[in-house]
Amino acid sequence: MTNLAQLDPPKATGLIVHILQAIALLEKKIRPQQLLMARYYNSNDLPRLKRTDSSLQWDFELQGVSPVRGNFNTSILFELDTRNLGLSVDDLSIRVVKQLSAQCSCVEEAKPCVHQIYCLHYLRRHLSQRSTEDAMQWMESCITDGRRAGKKFVESLEYLKTQEVEVDPDELPERERLMRIQWRISFAQHSVRINPYLQTMRKRGGWNKGRLVRESLESIDENSLNHASDRMLVLLLQAAEESYRGQTPRIIRECFKLLSDHPNVTLDDEFQTPIRIRECPIEVRVEEESDVYKPSIYQGDFRILSTKDGSNYSIGNINNNESVMFRLDREQRCILVSSMDQRLKRLIDDLQMAERREAVFDQQTAELFVDLVAKAADPTQVQIHLPERLAGPEQPLEPKIELQLSPFGKESLMVALRVSCDAISEQPVPGAEPDRLRIATSAGRFQYLRALDEEALRADEVAAILELGRLSYESSYTWIAETPDEALDLLQRIQQLGDAAPTICWPKSQPMKIIGEITPQRLQVRLTSQRDWF
Repeated sequence: MTNLAQLDPPKATGLIVHILQAIALLEKKIRPQQLLMARYYNSNDLPRLKRTDSSLQWDFELQGVSPVRGNFNTSILFELDTRNLGLSVDDLSIRVVKQLSAQCSCVEEAKPCVHQIYCLHYLRRHLSQRSTEDAMQWMESCITDGRRAGKKFVESLEYLKTQEVEVDPDELPERERLMRIQWRISFAQHSVRINPYLQTMRKRGGWNKGRLVRESLESIDENSLNHASDRMLVLLLQAAEESYRGQTPRIIRECFKLLSDHPNVTLDDEFQTPIRIRECPIEVRVEEESDVYKPSIYQGDFRILSTKDGSNYSIGNINNNESVMFRLDREQRCILVSSMDQRLKRLIDDLQMAERREAVFDQQTAELFVDLVAKAADPTQVQIHLPERLAGPEQPLEPKIELQLSPFGKESLMVALRVSCDAISEQPVPGAEPDRLRIATSAGRFQYLRALDEEALRADEVAAILELGRLSYESSYTWIAETPDEALDLLQRIQQLGDAAPTICWPKSQPMKIIGEITPQRLQVRLTSQRDWF
């Protein structure tokens, strides 16, 4: 039986009838429950038919349909006596199918198993519902032809071909242009939202308006992720879009941390106004008016009167113990971010109620209020501003200069000289006002008196020794090492100073990655739990 299609009609009909008779005899052993379970399987592809002169074998690859899981390989083998093919099919004593056997990769003990039952029904359905000619053609289509299958496989790989499109050389396709992500921040309906826009370089220079890619963040081209923070921002916003909660205050705060040194952040307005993002501590102020004191709470120069969202600010919960405030300062083109705990948030509302009742403090009550706030507040999040009569005793602040290093941009390093003072969150700039720092902590209230001239003199000496003038100037006593080589050279100059080197500080939450060849002779690092860990 080398070619099924070449069998004459009587022999072809006889072959199909005898196959169906053999299937019917085996189906008598099938239990009703097995018939029900067989419905939960289907074939991944056409069964493969292997033919010899005395046998036909169909190989099936079955896949379970929910709720049944699993993949199984099942074979149905018909052993034939082809000498009787031409005889009448009505003679029951004539047997063309000598034996019908089935094999399966499952571990069911009952045979035939549900997988074999599915295969038998599959064969019966395809052979009995077709004409003799169509049934033989179907059997031929199941025969595996390696070369033919290989040819068809290669022909199906049209999707691998590169489509050659004639492009005007003056009009490059979008993927070949310079691209970047512009992060636009929207303040609307008392809420904050971050919208990524994909911009491409115009042919004659400049960037186009860009298109919003919020709904398809996973399709953003890697070439457009130019800044070190872009990839993490995309991942954060994609996770937010896939969550039912969307852009929560926690997500927005983490994104703002990444955007704090990003060069392409704007408002989502008509003009794409450039904007800066800066962390700002909450200020609790006690102001003296005649013989009484009035408390208030500020963020920068903005007085916070209520925890309800306003037109230019929003206060949201991070968790049960922490909240965050975002405020847009349009005049300064800046977004201020402040963290606060729930006690400070409650204090804002209580102060508003007290003000409606025209509540004021005498000196004793004001001192008690300041001490309560100082003991409860986190000094990294809250600053307390006091009038002179409440500020406590005076003591000099040693003009000790520290060197602050922090990551800036993709490969740059920010270098700043500051006056060492652990009692406040932001160390003062050498020689810059104010000349006294009024401090309120859980340990008490006191005033630091600064020697501004001495601070500036010592800072100039450190800048000269470390040759900070070779770096790019950013602001007062602040420079930028724009390349890794400049940063390494600076670290080497610090190392050469030995014990005479100033205290070096690095942001606690920021990793440090040094790119270059470091040997014991070039750099020595000492790790401690103090702020100076070099």
